[in-house]
Amino acid sequence: MGSGCAEPMAPPLFIILRSSLLSSFLAVATTVWGLVMALAPLLQIRLMVQTRDSSNVSLSWMGILVIGYVLWFSYGITSGALPLIIANTVSTLVGIAMIAVILYYRKPSRGAVSAVEDTQGAAA
Repeated sequence: MGSGCAEPMAPPLFIILRSSLLSSFLAVATTVWGLVMALAPLLQIRLMVQTRDSSNVSLSWMGILVIGYVLWFSYGITSGALPLIIANTVSTLVGIAMIAVILYYRKPSRGAVSAVEDTQGAAA
């Protein structure tokens, strides 16, 4: 108050966040991290192939995620958001591959095995 010299004010946060440099950085960062996230299920696929078992992986969970990937991909298309399009294309493909591996290595439930054994026993 007493000096009469005004200190320069920092720009408001929304101006900083709207800068093209920050926007470009975030576009690259979200695309790269989106791809890392999209490829992460490959670790679970590798484990299922090694153990030849998918009984501990929820098929419903993966189905819900794939629906979400398709929705985000669609939103990316309609809004022209390339990071969403790229990451969710890969996510969808990896998710579909994971569903295929889950189904391939899914062991029949105990009730289904008993029913098959009963049918085979009756035929003999």
